[in-house]
Amino acid sequence: MWNMMEISIPSLEELVLTGMPRLVKCVGAYGMELTSRLIVMIIKGCPQLNEFTPFQSYSSFQDEQQSWFPFLRELTICYCPHIIKWEILPLGGMRALKELKLTDLHLVRELSVPSLEELALVKMPSLERCIGLTGPPFSPSQEETNVCLSSLRSLTIHDCPSLMLLHPLPPSAHILEFSITGKSSINMSWESLWIKSSELSVLDDETFAFHNLRRLTQLEIWNCPKLNSISCEGFSQVTGLQSLGIYNCPNLLKPPIMLEAASEKITSANNLIVPCLKYLNISSCGIAGWWLNGMLPHLLSLVELRLDDCPQIKWLLVSQPTEAERSNSNFASAVLSSAEEQTLLKVPFNILCSLKQLTISGCEDLEFYGDKRGFGGFTTLEKLEIGHCPKLAPLLVSGSEDDDTSNVCMLDSSQSLKELSIGGCPKLVSLLVRDTNDDTSNADDRLLPPSLVLEYVC
Repeated sequence: MWNMMEISIPSLEELVLTGMPRLVKCVGAYGMELTSRLIVMIIKGCPQLNEFTPFQSYSSFQDEQQSWFPFLRELTICYCPHIIKWEILPLGGMRALKELKLTDLHLVRELSVPSLEELALVKMPSLERCIGLTGPPFSPSQEETNVCLSSLRSLTIHDCPSLMLLHPLPPSAHILEFSITGKSSINMSWESLWIKSSELSVLDDETFAFHNLRRLTQLEIWNCPKLNSISCEGFSQVTGLQSLGIYNCPNLLKPPIMLEAASEKITSANNLIVPCLKYLNISSCGIAGWWLNGMLPHLLSLVELRLDDCPQIKWLLVSQPTEAERSNSNFASAVLSSAEEQTLLKVPFNILCSLKQLTISGCEDLEFYGDKRGFGGFTTLEKLEIGHCPKLAPLLVSGSEDDDTSNVCMLDSSQSLKELSIGGCPKLVSLLVRDTNDDTSNADDRLLPPSLVLEYVC
């Protein structure tokens, strides 16, 4: 089979040709006599194949494909660049077709398809239009689009630089999996979505159909250096979101915000409501306090918050509001428009009552705001990690280590804490080590409870 150059085929239900690098001809009876019983046709890895009976005549294929392929459900053509010599590939007449995978068909410029369940288009550099999936200037009618998308469950488009996609994504709420790669990499599998892009600057309803993402539970945004804005109203439609991670997006929501625009942006942030969110991880981003201050008061189920290398967050306020402030829903999210307040992160009362793990690391300019220091007030916190925050960690120590008057003002009411990790603060580590190694001190005088697991990270 490896050296075969020509093959003659009869009428079949399944035709599978794979890994035949010398195959040049695949011939048989012309028309429906050959293909009328065909259910599956898979041709892969036949780079020399340039004569294939069903694709010999464009006009006949276009006019007769419905009668030629009445039962064909699966069609795969991969790495056979010479098998189709047409710029237009009309497959819309294959009404039974449900799975279509095309790879490395360099000449195809336009493709038409019937209603599919699975569509994969890979390495088709000339492809400009796929009816039902492309936007201007070759927009199909809305009826054509609806028919094409009505049953689509899986969509893959890789390295098709000329193909203009129909925005926003995903184009249908029925799609369970889609993968788009090129200048941007966007992948969704069931309830998880991953976004990576060197070009994307805005996440809004022109980019994503948020109403088609309501079942989403996990969202991760990676390496988007130009991304500067997120639609709060759009994200609020993803009501089932449980985990949000934003990584290496240095310009995202980065201050300073012009004072005249601050009020509008803050109002928008206050509308970011994702009530089911449990895990929030932000790393190496330009996000400042004002955006989080609009979001956090609405998170009633948040159990883990991680902030790593967020240089625009410069002030931290952890405090328990008064009864009057608790009854005011705007208390925790109220942010002034000054530059200082834009960089202030307020931990609202609802977070104090739900959070189990808090990690703050690599925030070199972060320090406590005002006279209130420490992490007192958390009632459910089980793990606290503070690493390489040179302005923050020393403020957790009050008094003088030299005359034994030093103290830790971080855990005054957090009796739930089980694990504490400290890094990049020798003074605090020294104090805690001395406390844990002092067997002579009364248990009531200890800074930390004996049951606490303590980790030191240099």
